[in-house]
Amino acid sequence: MLFYEQGFKKSFFESPYRKLLLEYERRWQWPLKWSYSGEGRLNGPKRHRNERQFRRLRQLRQYICVDEICRYLELHKVTGICPDNIQAYKDAKNIEVVGNIAPATLLPEQSAFDMICFLDDYMWFNKETKTLVFISASDGYESDIAEIKDFINSMMVNPTILHGRPIVPGVEVMAVFITE
Repeated sequence: MLFYEQGFKKSFFESPYRKLLLEYERRWQWPLKWSYSGEGRLNGPKRHRNERQFRRLRQLRQYICVDEICRYLELHKVTGICPDNIQAYKDAKNIEVVGNIAPATLLPEQSAFDMICFLDDYMWFNKETKTLVFISASDGYESDIAEIKDFINSMMVNPTILHGRPIVPGVEVMAVFITE
């Protein structure tokens, strides 16, 4: 519900790639799953065509991820990077985006621990070459931001830490794992 209020869902529906992605999904996703299962008429000589279509779906997914990151930059007024720098990663090998919010109802030391556990859970499954981390925190969370930064600098591959303003009180973290 929080993301609906902040406009994330709206920006996805306004994305120019959404129609194209839905069309590809409607037209090709089910035959692809069917052909990869080892049954059905699409096994055999058409296999390469299906692999190309699957790569195209993955590329469209990355385009939407990049658009969502740019929308996040606008909403949170992140400094230190412009949307054109993010647009350059549209054709990267892989992009994974994860985000988490620790509301102001948590104690400050618990919110830092929560964010560190969240980042720890997601960083092991990517073979990234670069990591962008956007931290948006309310006033009074300076020590928590320092703890989160220490963890990011010590554990992540080639991290870039950027700051923004939160929409809701508390700490918001968005991590972008890029494989070039």
